[in-house]
Amino acid sequence: MKLPDRKGDSPGIKLAAVIPMKSLAESKSRLAPLLDPRQRASLSLNLLDLVLNAAVTSSLDRVIVLGGDEDVRSMASGRGVEWMSDSGGGLNQELSAALGRLSAASIASVYIPGDLPLLTASDVEALIETSRGGELLTLCPAAEDAGTNGLVVPPSSPFRPTLGQDSFTRHLRAAEVAGLPHAVCNTPGFGLDLDSMADLEACERLQPGFIERMLGGPLEEQN
Repeated sequence: MKLPDRKGDSPGIKLAAVIPMKSLAESKSRLAPLLDPRQRASLSLNLLDLVLNAAVTSSLDRVIVLGGDEDVRSMASGRGVEWMSDSGGGLNQELSAALGRLSAASIASVYIPGDLPLLTASDVEALIETSRGGELLTLCPAAEDAGTNGLVVPPSSPFRPTLGQDSFTRHLRAAEVAGLPHAVCNTPGFGLDLDSMADLEACERLQPGFIERMLGGPLEEQN
């Protein structure tokens, strides 16, 4: 589904969000000692719903969910966004392939993880603005673990993500070595990705009732 053009209907670069997902059975494995498989699946699906809400209410031109299982595909369809299968090659390979396809169509890619519990449309707009509407390679650092929680990759850019431990520093170094103009965008919504019980408890302090909402919801309603 193509979303409305950005405010003002300018003839600038088109921007497409790419939100990679695992199957729900494989999601949030770090929480396995504390949450059962159903709770982890529900948490992942509800986090995706929060991220999709931020993405579709922003001025992005397209929103694509990459990978995941039938429940993930169903949520993407329910939100009116695109779903794209992956080939099981791993996060960086699949994301790079998607970025390549978008670049070939002269579309800037906006990588957004599917587990950002505080993300809002305002965070997405801040990222778009920092990237000058998709013209400038832009990175969002994670607040805690030196990871990368958001990227804008301009069309035809040679930059490809290598997500994982300390990826933010690695991405900055790669951009500098390649001589690529780049910028950094810090926002609360891009700062926190939910990987641990401490992250879950932090969200509960910020939004009382968060844990109950995230561990129930769509999966229970479907059955």
